[in-house]
Amino acid sequence: QKWMQTLYSPRQKRAIKTQFYNPVFQNRTHVRAITRYLENHAPIFSIIVFADDCEFKKLNNHSDAWIIHTRQVKNVVQSIINETEPYFSEENISWIHSRLERCQKIIVDHS
Repeated sequence: QKWMQTLYSPRQKRAIKTQFYNPVFQNRTHVRAITRYLENHAPIFSIIVFADDCEFKKLNNHSDAWIIHTRQVKNVVQSIINETEPYFSEENISWIHSRLERCQKIIVDHS
């Protein structure tokens, strides 16, 4: 499924419409990959953030993702923290950190 964005082009003096891949679907793929990579050792939350001046024409409700504006990030993250039970032990944090650090080294080595 594609989404449409409309941006005004001052040079062409008109609105330009372009399609892009549905960010909910794209983020869902990323969440699944991270969850598998971390072997379910951490809860992963899908938050898709758009610029504050972005206007949504039609927005379907997605139970597995927050679709928000930049100004809402702090409140949404705080809400997740408040509604989620404490999850991480020191051992768990250390395991996740070492796992993510390995991933970062792979990215740096390939750039």
